[in-house]
Amino acid sequence: MVGVGSTLVAVGAYRPQRRVTNAELLVADRVSDEWVRDRTGIIARRHAGPAEGLVEMARDAARAALLAGEVAAGEVDAIAVATCSRCPRVFRTPQPGWLPSWG
Repeated sequence: MVGVGSTLVAVGAYRPQRRVTNAELLVADRVSDEWVRDRTGIIARRHAGPAEGLVEMARDAARAALLAGEVAAGEVDAIAVATCSRCPRVFRTPQPGWLPSWG
Protein backbone atom coordinates (compact mmCIF):
# COMPACT_ATOMS: atom_id res chain seq x y z
CA MET A 1 0.00 0.00 0.00
CA VAL A 2 1.27 3.40 -0.90
CA GLY A 3 1.04 6.22 1.63
CA VAL A 4 0.43 4.06 4.67
CA GLY A 5 2.70 4.39 7.67
CA SER A 6 3.50 6.25 10.81
CA THR A 7 5.73 9.18 11.54
CA LEU A 8 7.08 10.19 14.91
CA VAL A 9 6.91 13.97 14.77
CA ALA A 10 7.96 14.97 18.29
CA VAL A 11 8.60 13.71 21.80
CA GLY A 12 7.52 15.37 25.02
CA ALA A 13 8.69 14.63 28.54
CA TYR A 14 7.87 15.68 32.07
CA ARG A 15 9.98 15.48 35.19
CA PRO A 16 8.32 15.96 38.57
CA GLN A 17 9.32 19.10 40.46
CA ARG A 18 10.65 17.40 43.61
CA ARG A 19 14.33 16.45 43.28
CA VAL A 20 15.47 13.74 45.71
CA THR A 21 19.19 13.18 46.24
CA ASN A 22 20.90 9.92 47.10
CA ALA A 23 21.70 11.31 50.54
CA GLU A 24 17.99 11.82 51.27
CA LEU A 25 17.15 8.25 50.31
CA LEU A 26 20.09 6.60 51.99
CA VAL A 27 19.72 8.04 55.49
CA ALA A 28 18.44 4.76 56.94
CA ASP A 29 20.58 2.49 54.78
CA ARG A 30 24.23 1.59 55.14
CA VAL A 31 24.99 2.54 51.55
CA SER A 32 26.78 5.77 50.70
CA ASP A 33 26.01 8.33 48.04
CA GLU A 34 29.38 7.48 46.48
CA TRP A 35 28.47 3.77 46.32
CA VAL A 36 25.25 4.55 44.41
CA ARG A 37 26.97 7.02 42.04
CA ASP A 38 29.81 4.61 41.26
CA ARG A 39 27.51 1.70 40.46
CA THR A 40 24.58 3.44 38.79
CA GLY A 41 25.62 6.97 37.91
CA ILE A 42 22.49 8.23 39.68
CA ILE A 43 22.94 11.49 41.58
CA ALA A 44 19.29 12.32 42.14
CA ARG A 45 15.89 11.32 40.92
CA ARG A 46 12.46 12.96 40.75
CA HIS A 47 9.45 12.16 42.89
CA ALA A 48 5.96 13.26 41.94
CA GLY A 49 4.09 15.45 44.38
CA PRO A 50 0.39 15.17 45.28
CA ALA A 51 -0.69 17.32 42.31
CA GLU A 52 1.54 15.46 39.84
CA GLY A 53 -0.45 12.37 38.87
CA LEU A 54 0.23 10.33 35.76
CA VAL A 55 -2.53 12.06 33.80
CA GLU A 56 -1.22 15.52 34.69
CA MET A 57 2.35 14.56 33.82
CA ALA A 58 1.22 12.99 30.53
CA ARG A 59 -0.77 16.13 29.70
CA ASP A 60 2.25 18.37 30.22
CA ALA A 61 4.49 16.03 28.19
CA ALA A 62 1.88 15.99 25.40
CA ARG A 63 1.78 19.79 25.37
CA ALA A 64 5.58 19.86 25.08
CA ALA A 65 5.46 17.39 22.18
CA LEU A 66 2.78 19.40 20.36
CA LEU A 67 4.84 22.56 20.70
CA ALA A 68 8.07 20.81 19.66
CA GLY A 69 6.40 19.25 16.62
CA GLU A 70 4.40 22.37 15.77
CA VAL A 71 1.32 20.16 15.53
CA ALA A 72 -2.28 20.89 16.54
CA ALA A 73 -3.87 18.41 18.94
CA GLY A 74 -6.51 17.57 16.33
CA GLU A 75 -3.84 16.32 13.93
CA VAL A 76 -2.60 13.60 16.30
CA ASP A 77 -3.79 10.06 15.60
CA ALA A 78 -2.06 8.26 18.47
CA ILE A 79 -0.16 8.96 21.67
CA ALA A 80 2.25 6.56 23.36
CA VAL A 81 2.65 6.94 27.12
CA ALA A 82 5.39 5.30 29.16
CA THR A 83 6.17 5.60 32.83
CA CYS A 84 8.62 4.11 35.24
CA SER A 85 7.15 4.39 38.69
CA ARG A 86 5.57 2.65 41.62
CA CYS A 87 2.65 5.04 41.44
CA PRO A 88 -0.36 3.63 43.26
CA ARG A 89 -2.59 5.81 41.13
CA VAL A 90 -2.97 3.86 37.90
CA PHE A 91 -3.55 5.59 34.61
CA ARG A 92 -7.09 6.77 34.16
CA THR A 93 -8.75 7.87 30.96
CA PRO A 94 -8.39 11.64 30.55
CA GLN A 95 -11.59 13.62 30.60
CA PRO A 96 -12.71 15.45 27.44
CA GLY A 97 -10.90 18.76 27.11
CA TRP A 98 -7.85 17.71 29.18
CA LEU A 99 -5.62 18.86 26.33
CA PRO A 100 -6.74 22.11 24.69
CA SER A 101 -6.53 22.61 20.96
CA TRP A 102 -3.22 24.17 20.05
CA GLY A 103 -4.00 25.58 16.69
